[in-house]
Amino acid sequence: AAVGKMINEMKSFTGSKQDSLNSENPT
Repeated sequence: AAVGKMINEMKSFTGSKQDSLNSENPT
């Protein structure tokens, strides 16, 4: 659960950046 929380926080932190790269770098 701890790992999931960390990933969730990271996703939220880089959410805006990932959104921008989603079109170019779809993970």
